[in-house]
Amino acid sequence: MKKTLVMCFISLVIGSLITAVVGYFYTRHNNESWIQTVLEDKYEVKYPDSALMAKTIYLASSDLNYDYRLLMAQIQVETEYRCRTEKTSGAEGCMQIRKKYWKDTCKDYDISDKYQNIFAGVCAMKHYSKATGNVADALIAYNIGITSFKQEKNLLEGFTYRNSVINEYTSLQAYVITPRVK
Repeated sequence: MKKTLVMCFISLVIGSLITAVVGYFYTRHNNESWIQTVLEDKYEVKYPDSALMAKTIYLASSDLNYDYRLLMAQIQVETEYRCRTEKTSGAEGCMQIRKKYWKDTCKDYDISDKYQNIFAGVCAMKHYSKATGNVADALIAYNIGITSFKQEKNLLEGFTYRNSVINEYTSLQAYVITPRVK
């Protein structure tokens, strides 16, 4: 009887582990697939770049515990997925990271690399979220800088940016993928 209970317990644990692992990969695949479809259909990112971008967005958001739809919204607002963009301010890549400010805090990422720039952007957002106490204020600080945010300078620009990202995020939350005709 005791041996049967132990075997049932072991089977239950193994079954739960298998379910968890399968669930993780199923969720990951579905989320990456959704991201890739949105990149292609809504933002017109072409394959194979859409597949690499989807994987990067998913991994960056998962690894750094950040909502992938918010990340997608930020990239859209920052560069409209034209990730080779460099501004006169020195900001570069999909997330428009300024290397001179983030090279130490986000030192694990090559800011000049198209895909690692996304990880660096999430790294910066996590830093701002911690400094400001919430994501909404972090978006403002991301746009105007933490010093301007604390001194309440350029807030209109920051509010406009935050609202643009939130509007795009809201549209992504409601985005329904229509089946493709083959």
